[in-house]
Amino acid sequence: MNERDLLRVLVEFATTLTGDFSIQDILDRLTEQIAVLLPVTGAGVLLMDEGGGHHFVSATDDQLHRIEGIQVDLGEGPCLTAYESDRCVAVVDLSVDVLYPLFSPAAAAAGLGAVFSFPLRHGGDRIGALELYASEPVVLTATELDGGQTLADVTASYLAIARRREGAARAALLLAEAASTDPLTGLANRRVLKDRLEQALDRSARTGLAMALMFCDIDRFKAVNDRFGHHVGDRLLVELASRLRGCLRPMDTLARVSGDEFVIVCEDLTDSAQAEELANRVLEALAEPFSVDEGGPGLVLSMSIGTMLAGADHGTPDDALVLADAAMYSAKRRGGNQHVDAADLSLVQMDRERRVDADLAAAIDAGELHLAYQPIVDVATGRWAGVEALLRWHHRRLGPIAPPDVLAGAERGGLTLALARWVLWTACRDAQRWREQGDLDAPAVVCVNVSFAELLHPGHATMVAEVLATTGLPASALVIEVTEHVPLVDAVDAARQLEDLAGLGIAVALDDFGTGYSSLTHLQDFPVDVLKLDRSFVTGVSGDPADDAIAGAVVALARGLGITVIAEGIETQEQLAHIRRLGIERSQGYLHCVPVRAGGLESLLRVTRVHTERSVLPPVAAAGGPAG
Repeated sequence: MNERDLLRVLVEFATTLTGDFSIQDILDRLTEQIAVLLPVTGAGVLLMDEGGGHHFVSATDDQLHRIEGIQVDLGEGPCLTAYESDRCVAVVDLSVDVLYPLFSPAAAAAGLGAVFSFPLRHGGDRIGALELYASEPVVLTATELDGGQTLADVTASYLAIARRREGAARAALLLAEAASTDPLTGLANRRVLKDRLEQALDRSARTGLAMALMFCDIDRFKAVNDRFGHHVGDRLLVELASRLRGCLRPMDTLARVSGDEFVIVCEDLTDSAQAEELANRVLEALAEPFSVDEGGPGLVLSMSIGTMLAGADHGTPDDALVLADAAMYSAKRRGGNQHVDAADLSLVQMDRERRVDADLAAAIDAGELHLAYQPIVDVATGRWAGVEALLRWHHRRLGPIAPPDVLAGAERGGLTLALARWVLWTACRDAQRWREQGDLDAPAVVCVNVSFAELLHPGHATMVAEVLATTGLPASALVIEVTEHVPLVDAVDAARQLEDLAGLGIAVALDDFGTGYSSLTHLQDFPVDVLKLDRSFVTGVSGDPADDAIAGAVVALARGLGITVIAEGIETQEQLAHIRRLGIERSQGYLHCVPVRAGGLESLLRVTRVHTERSVLPPVAAAGGPAG
């Protein structure tokens, strides 16, 4: 080997490095050139991987690659020695070698005569070894050995640079993936979603075909995290993402835009029926229980989905997302586990919701909200047994806001607990003021509605105790009405929270019994003192034997458990007479009195104070006081 030949090989290596060649390309070119440049049969390269293990990554032919591997298997050989000692190792005749009693006979039996190994080193690091093979015993000159080490050193430098280049490329790829994907599920993130949504809207304008945008939110997912922990919640999100993918076509986009919110974009649709079919597939995909604990019962999740069939006329991606999001919240207000088409929502309705969300916090602080009270009447005596506090908000521009819309706005704005504290404090303050006024026949108890979102907050019982202490109202004068239907996932935590309230001496009422998730099992699971029959039992109670039988069975069961029953929605004397025959102890409804503000209720309490025997209040037309 002369200097000219060595220079030519080095120039070719430099060309290899400046091109877009991988580490494997560089090593393959190295072994090919060395076999021509030096009097050897072939060459191979050993590299040390990041874990400290050795592996041969290149050889001039498969037979040499297998022979190289023998050194790693046997744990000895000139290549390993060169790497470990950082010096050249020459075995000029394998048939008589005694340095490697295991490797040399195996290599000679495979047809090799000599082996020469050179360390691959870069700076202070050793990264592997270069090995040259000859089919016959041979002695390399000092010049050839120096040339072999020079090639090894240059190769090691080039490999170090190539490794840094590939590492930088991998890092750039990871950064690009991190910028475009959700780290938990691997789905597209919000930034990618907007790009694809914008492209979809443009294509819709060109092709005339519609696209479906679906905003999906898991119902009551916070309760899952609170009960099972965020690690379980994350595992469920990953499984849910997999199920959602299974509902879609390869060209559809699925993105995770926040904790439990997913967005789907489907293009090239011809009508709304296709979008509805997809929404139904998504809901069905959640019907199969998710595994939570090993061997334990599965957990069934549900979703609220806002669907919008869109085209270019729906404006920007943000405009489209706002419409789909509004439809999703409408699905939540209807009880969840369903989809609502944005086409069914009017612009006036959506603007009203946005205004409610924007103004609610200020309304709470400014005292714009108020409570109305409706009496609860003892059916046998006609006396007042208590009052129920009902939330009211008369918006300055929008007029009366329905309580479910106020609660939905509070949930969207993160004001649920702030609103709950205000309602509870106001009701307890009013009730205690009535008790302190000598000219009033104050109600024995005040009933306050509490949603399960409020109830499941860890500090709820503490907050109730603080309000009672602040207002001075005895715990025995407060009844907490649980107003929402409790899903099975919340039942254990709900029972624990209700036990805490009962421990304070507060009575618990189960509202809207007979609908949704309410069931007879809750009467055993929860410390229930009062059962409020849903008005649907009352409206049909006076004619249908089946309704009578159901109502009668509920009353008998409640009586056996020592639970007081209240019939809601009593509007006629016939209904009142009928529930009296069924043995229902108390009633509430417009027959007795419309909900009135605290001042109006005080006027009614003064009227009843002059009677030695309080009677049922007159019908709504004569009840007096402003309606709530």
